[in-house]
Amino acid sequence: EYNIKFFTYSEICHPASWQRCKSQQGIVFILPDIQHSPFIIETRTQDIPHIILYRNLPESSFVSIDNQSAVITLVSTLAKKGCNNIAYLGIRESRYHFPQERYLGFLEGLLKNQLELKKDLVHFIPEHSINPALNQIFNSKTKLQGIILGSSQGIGQVITKTEKNNLKIGEDVFLACFDPIKENSYPFPVISLKSIAAEIGITGVQVYKEQIKNPQKLIQKYITPKIQESPLTPCSFS
Repeated sequence: EYNIKFFTYSEICHPASWQRCKSQQGIVFILPDIQHSPFIIETRTQDIPHIILYRNLPESSFVSIDNQSAVITLVSTLAKKGCNNIAYLGIRESRYHFPQERYLGFLEGLLKNQLELKKDLVHFIPEHSINPALNQIFNSKTKLQGIILGSSQGIGQVITKTEKNNLKIGEDVFLACFDPIKENSYPFPVISLKSIAAEIGITGVQVYKEQIKNPQKLIQKYITPKIQESPLTPCSFS
């Protein structure tokens, strides 16, 4: 139904390309970063129909991820498995997941399940530097029962640490991760968030078409990833 044209950030930095972009019926900003702000503001002030994907800018229509609710569900899933002491190893920076939203979800999840925040089990780490944090949580006086990882890249180090401490994942310690984990990737269950890339795209098209019809309407939608447990049958949580 629509003639779609793609512009990179480097292209719209040229005035002529930006004018061609603005002349379209509407604009979809996919994963915009801070440098895109002037273009988004100009689009908004000139009343050009537009939507944002993977960002929740309050002044624009968007389709984004409900990071907070996703982590609440992860905590609730671990709590139902009997985990009272849950470690949180959050990544400091992410391109479209906001660390503060995820941490708020962790805190709210603890509150919802009447669990105590164990500060010695909470760390904010660079994506490729997990070992110092793992050393601290495994050496903590608090008995570790559950781990929430900000990235699947840390699973290998967790396996090593649990084996050294004579613990079994899925029995002594339950493991959860923000990244989607394919079934049968590991010989133990890993609780993770399902990918919602397809849902973001499909919903984005729906919002775009509605925005074209009614440019003045503010449409803001969040999508909450569902929980899956690999290699077992996916859970029914949403």
